Amino acid sequence: MKVLQKPCVRDDDYFLYEFDDKGITNFNYMEFLFNTSTENSFIFDGNANILRCIDKAILKRDNIPYLSPELVLLYKARGFEQKLNQFDFEKTVSEMDDEQMAWFYGSLDMLYPNGHVWGSVISRY
Repeated sequence: MKVLQKPCVRDDDYFLYEFDDKGITNFNYMEFLFNTSTENSFIFDGNANILRCIDKAILKRDNIPYLSPELVLLYKARGFEQKLNQFDFEKTVSEMDDEQMAWFYGSLDMLYPNGHVWGSVISRY
């Protein structure tokens, strides 16, 4: 991963980094997403209208927690034009069950009330 700009300190003492994510082929990094939750719900990107039950939002495999595919795709929907995000969508959407698909489609509709390019693809499944 290449750092495009050296870190800068904003007025509020937070550090800001920009990364070049185009063409990443070596998956030698880990991404952290900091979100809000309640005791029972995951709140998507601070949007209190888009909630997912914790037990459906955070899954585990071999006792390692990870974010559910439908939530990951919802984050990736912002950058749908990036080849990697489009690839992930195409490979993942057909693997989701009906409940995951319904939640994803409903949440995508809330985020993009005027429509999203992935919305027409979802309707085919």
